[in-house]
Amino acid sequence: MKELCQDLGYDYLDTGDKVICHHYTQSDIASLIGTSRPTLNILLNELKDENYLDFYRKEIRILNKSV
Repeated sequence: MKELCQDLGYDYLDTGDKVICHHYTQSDIASLIGTSRPTLNILLNELKDENYLDFYRKEIRILNKSV
């Protein structure tokens, strides 16, 4: 995730969140980390429920927990 932040991301100045704008599908991301798409979906939703990240179609936002 750190490499994606460096290559495709930027800091959202208002909140300090890291925003990754990407063109990957969930299947692409699952392949990158060596898991299945359903497992990735479960993991993303767990991280979203715990307020670590939020995601949209072409954007992943890593939330700044200090705000």
